[in-house]
Amino acid sequence: DSWTRTNDSDLSNLFSSYGWWFGNIRVDPANPNNVFVLGLDNYKTTNGGNYWFNTSGGIHVDQHGMYIHPLNPNFIVLGNDGGVYVSYNSGSNWYYRSNMPITQFYACDVDFQIPNRYYGGTQDNGTNRTLTGNQNDWQEILGADGFYVLVDPSNNNFIYAESQYGGFTRS
Repeated sequence: DSWTRTNDSDLSNLFSSYGWWFGNIRVDPANPNNVFVLGLDNYKTTNGGNYWFNTSGGIHVDQHGMYIHPLNPNFIVLGNDGGVYVSYNSGSNWYYRSNMPITQFYACDVDFQIPNRYYGGTQDNGTNRTLTGNQNDWQEILGADGFYVLVDPSNNNFIYAESQYGGFTRS
C-alpha cells in the first residue's frame, strides 16, 4: 500500500548499466525485512533495505528466478543463466544442481543435410551444437551470449553465428 525509499547505494552494481528484464524482488514470506534483489548478481537485506550485501558467492550471473519456501525460508531455489542453485541457509551458501542438463536457448537451427545435428544460441553460454542429437554431447563452438545460428543449407561446412554487441562469425 505504501513505499519508503531505503538505502539503494549498495545496489549500484546490480545491473551493470540499466535494469535488465530479469530484475526481480523476492520477499521472505516469514520475515518481510529479509528481501532479495535479483540482477546480474544476487543481493539481500535482512533489515528492510537499510543495508544490502551480495550473496552471489560463486554462482553464475544473471539471476532470473527465486523461490523461497513459505514454511522453511532457509530453503531457496535460484535459477540463473548457469542453471539451478539451491540454498539451505537463506542464501549464505549455494549448491549447483549439476544433474539438470538445461540451458536457455534464444534460437536454434538444424543441419538439414545431416538432420541429427542441432545448433543453438544460448543465454550467456555461447553457441552450442550436437553432432549426434544426443543430450550429453553438446559442445560450445562460439562464446559469449549466443543468439541466432544458421547452417548454410547448400554447404553445411559453413555455420553462421551471432553474439552480443553485434558479433557475427562464420565457420
